Amino acid sequence: MTEQAKFTVSDAGAAFFRWEKLRIPYNLIVGVVGFVGVIVPWILWLLGEPDAPDPAVSFRRAAIGVVLYGVMANVCYCAGPVVECYLRWLGLRAPRLTAVLFIIGTAFSVLLTGFIGLVAWAVVLFPGFD
Repeated sequence: MTEQAKFTVSDAGAAFFRWEKLRIPYNLIVGVVGFVGVIVPWILWLLGEPDAPDPAVSFRRAAIGVVLYGVMANVCYCAGPVVECYLRWLGLRAPRLTAVLFIIGTAFSVLLTGFIGLVAWAVVLFPGFD
């Protein structure tokens, strides 16, 4: 490896900066899927269930779950720049590496969030499923 091809600390800083600019679109994409998948069925369940628990207690529990899920999704998001830096350190110089990793990671997060939403919708649509 020549001196010019080495991966430097400033390269890592640039990679992390690129990823931080992508965090907002990531949160919007995953957030919309989560809202449609979890919050909407929860609201429908509260409105249609005569023996639903107290909405305030139920909302606090749901809000805690949503916030914890969002925090964990962002912790997992941090793997993106780490993986990119490691691949670049190994010598991979693909010009669209950030975009490819972002798309793969976001797709995985959307699938996971969508699966959780599917379970939430199943609880609403099929009483007794829970």
